Amino acid sequence: MIKQPAQLSWVLYEKVLFTPEYYAELDDLAANGVKNVVVNNYVIKYLIKNMSLCERMRKDAEERGLVLKDAHAPFGPSENLGYPVLRDRKWIHEMQKDCLKVGGLLGLTTLTMHIGRLCFHPDIAESTPETVKKYT
Repeated sequence: MIKQPAQLSWVLYEKVLFTPEYYAELDDLAANGVKNVVVNNYVIKYLIKNMSLCERMRKDAEERGLVLKDAHAPFGPSENLGYPVLRDRKWIHEMQKDCLKVGGLLGLTTLTMHIGRLCFHPDIAESTPETVKKYT
């Protein structure tokens, strides 16, 4: 027996915030019963560089009865937390810390951060537990 209907969620893919298209998407979501918005990794990357806009984005959602609920931190072979090339790990870790700051400013409940799979790195033939330990 269903006691309450599931709330609709939507992934906000809009790469350019605060444009007419962005506002039209938010209005459309609100008009069609969406309550929770999942923020795409591209939006998070944009907000890392423009943290002063986080409050505006949160208010845009709140004005429409939407909640910025979840987000995906940037991810991919060269952005995952487990990226094995030491020279790049510092900036990757800083970027992921900035994701947490953005998440806090947006009022997110969860933020998905990707560890990654070392088997996709061209310098590593296989990602056995022993191999992974060398890079963590």
